[in-house]
Amino acid sequence: MREFRLSHQEAARLAELGGEEARAAVSLYEFTETIDKSLAVEDKIRIVEMLWEIAYADGDLDKYEEHLMRKLADLLHLSHRQLIQAKHRVLEASGG
Repeated sequence: MREFRLSHQEAARLAELGGEEARAAVSLYEFTETIDKSLAVEDKIRIVEMLWEIAYADGDLDKYEEHLMRKLADLLHLSHRQLIQAKHRVLEASGG
């Protein structure tokens, strides 16, 4: 909500729609193709940073979360270096 300045109602509706799409999806590619093709590298990196924030929200990074982040970075055509730099920025900002 904060990042995109959404109201509670807008965020709830997006979460509902996202859940419907996720249940119907067969791969991550469906979700990343449009992002990859339409956003600049800097914007894709910002999305990855937000995803790192979510992955670390519970204070722990699970091996499956780490794997998912690597897969998403690959689908968004971001380098391993860009992925790790984003991770470090998030950890530094959170004091972790």
